[in-house]
Amino acid sequence: MTKLEELRARNRHHRTLPGGLDVTLRYPAPEDLALKAQLPLTILRDLKVKRVKAAENSEAYAPTPEEERAEEAALEATIRLAVVEIEGEDVREEIRNATDLEDVFTQEQAAAILRFVTHTEEDGEGKAP
Repeated sequence: MTKLEELRARNRHHRTLPGGLDVTLRYPAPEDLALKAQLPLTILRDLKVKRVKAAENSEAYAPTPEEERAEEAALEATIRLAVVEIEGEDVREEIRNATDLEDVFTQEQAAAILRFVTHTEEDGEGKAP
């Protein structure tokens, strides 16, 4: 195995999604997300800062329509870039070109992928890593 193949293999993680769908996922690079979602990551960073500040003051933050669109685009791009294989078959090209991810994953499955990528999935004891 070459060094490059070894590095790629380290960023491959097998998961079983709700409904029993076996997938291989990877952690997308932030610059890939910015390119795929075609948006500046500063919008997402600023949105996170606003939500944290609002939470510290026990308030809710209502994002602007632009922030909502940016967040939705980033989440969709994250899923498209994270999925490598489904049931052992390389599907990167098909996933990246799919018109609607709802045709590929249920909302529950998409949420599980996002929890993995954002390091918020729970282990068997109900704790995030």
